[in-house]
Amino acid sequence: MSGQISDLIQEKQGLISQDLPTRKILLAYPINKEKEAFLKTCIFNLEREFLPDLEKQIKGNKNVLRYLLVKRIVYKAKPTRRTKPIKPIIAKEQKPTKLPEGTKATKVELEEIGKKLDEILK
Repeated sequence: MSGQISDLIQEKQGLISQDLPTRKILLAYPINKEKEAFLKTCIFNLEREFLPDLEKQIKGNKNVLRYLLVKRIVYKAKPTRRTKPIKPIIAKEQKPTKLPEGTKATKVELEEIGKKLDEILK
């Protein structure tokens, strides 16, 4: 029986990706007065147009008590957007600003700045 189903799939240009061995199982409840059955698992790819015909042929077989066809949806991976690599922003060296004519640049000590702040805050 398991060979017949595989042959049906291949007749419809189906590709069998995984064919697990048939095993005998004890049913949870009797189906058509049968307490034991054979379980066949077959993973395959088949065009949608051939699926109803395959289902009719499986349903018409008197040796098949129950069957389940699971339609898996295969999602295609979305293409990733290629972005240009971000260039780091490098600060340009700035030229020192020129003081107005007539003024001199003087360095001020930290202690002097601290004294002036204390005077202003008091």
